[in-house]
Amino acid sequence: MGKNVITRIGLTGLMSVLLFTGFAADLHALSEVNYGTLQQTRMVETVLWSTPLTATWYFRDAYFNEAGADYNDVVYFSRPMEPNTQWLTPNQQSLYSSGILNLEKDGPVVVDLPATEEIVLFGSFIDAWQIPLEDIGPAGADKGEGGKYIVVPVDYEGEIPEGCHVVESATNNIWFNFRVVPTGHSDEALAEAVEFLKQYSIYPLSEAANPAPTRFIDITDIPFDTLHNWDRTYFQVLNEITNEEMVYDKDKQMMEFMASFGINHGETFEMTEELGVQLDAAALSAFRILQEKLISEFGVPMHEGSRWMWPAIVDVANQSAYIDDVSYMTDRRSVVYFAANHAPKYLGGGTVYLVTFEDDRGELMRGEGNYRMHIPANPPAEQFWSLNIYDLETNAFIKTPSKKVGLSSLDTGLEVNEDGSVDIYFGINAPEGKENNWIPTEGRDFYPMFRYYGPTPAAFDGSYVLPDIKQLD
Repeated sequence: MGKNVITRIGLTGLMSVLLFTGFAADLHALSEVNYGTLQQTRMVETVLWSTPLTATWYFRDAYFNEAGADYNDVVYFSRPMEPNTQWLTPNQQSLYSSGILNLEKDGPVVVDLPATEEIVLFGSFIDAWQIPLEDIGPAGADKGEGGKYIVVPVDYEGEIPEGCHVVESATNNIWFNFRVVPTGHSDEALAEAVEFLKQYSIYPLSEAANPAPTRFIDITDIPFDTLHNWDRTYFQVLNEITNEEMVYDKDKQMMEFMASFGINHGETFEMTEELGVQLDAAALSAFRILQEKLISEFGVPMHEGSRWMWPAIVDVANQSAYIDDVSYMTDRRSVVYFAANHAPKYLGGGTVYLVTFEDDRGELMRGEGNYRMHIPANPPAEQFWSLNIYDLETNAFIKTPSKKVGLSSLDTGLEVNEDGSVDIYFGINAPEGKENNWIPTEGRDFYPMFRYYGPTPAAFDGSYVLPDIKQLD
């Protein structure tokens, strides 16, 4: 049966004449095609919807299986992160410390933090969906004075110890990610930062009278991969998550989608090889969609005519958890958590991020190309500025033997121009005499992210303009 026939007589008319026309076989074949398309669409939409949730689980898997950690343990870096850690768009200047809490296992959990002094501690608590719950440090509830936070379920009615900052979570799993900004990158400065980091403690409220020492696990030199797998195994991870966490009312439609291809809440997911092939294709399609959306939708120009962008869609997470009066912005959310983790609750309090995917000619930055970035004097950062580049395919550090994935104003070997400006170079090979100011690309397509730590008003009001990156070829 031709497509024009169905269009002309309509489905109702078609059903009324099936017995007389012999078209049933054609209709069955057409239904199979349409059902297959529907299934593939539902699979892709499931990936886009669940990207932030699965990112939490991929971190938790590395936390348990690669670091050997357990709930309430702290995994940390004693040196700035290197490419053996595959983590979404991290920086290479602060020391990360992170872990997972579980309210179902432990009930309310206390996190006791030191006050920020010369060494700065900042970060966030997020729930399993990466909804920011509260920030810590100068921009957080403690305003840099430290103190106790207590993480509780949203329906908790028990006693809260006096003086605690209360963090409520609707999910059982809570991911914390705290960063320590050292005074420099010398061995002495890093050792001081690690000593400061180890001052905080984590314990269940039920053990507050005699808490066990918090276990800190140095993961600096071990492979630690937190990235998504864009294949059928993504759906196995999703099945595990949805069996462990609650289902929000707003997400019940997606549970219906997943049930149509075998993922049911509270049940084991049985995958045939035929279904696995379909899921491989769906995960890869979602990955390609997210790559395109990252480049085209992640931000808005920081200044008129600039290719540097403020990651505007991240801001939606802080105030709305991607929900407004009329919509549930799963597409926006998926793009953010395709490329990043742990959006803070209050953007701009401790750090301002700028990103660009294009050079001064409006072209994507190629791994085999050569580029120069000019940083005018006096960047609007009270603490320091940093620049890192990321693999366009993975959104993580480029795997390079040199382990050099970024530069910052903390780097003692950085060459500064007479007027206080700095020129940074990207490419497979360093320009002669510019090795200290060069970041290798290893032939991988890439994009840079520039950060102001301790941003001043000039980071927001347009009075400081960061020029576009210049293609040198």
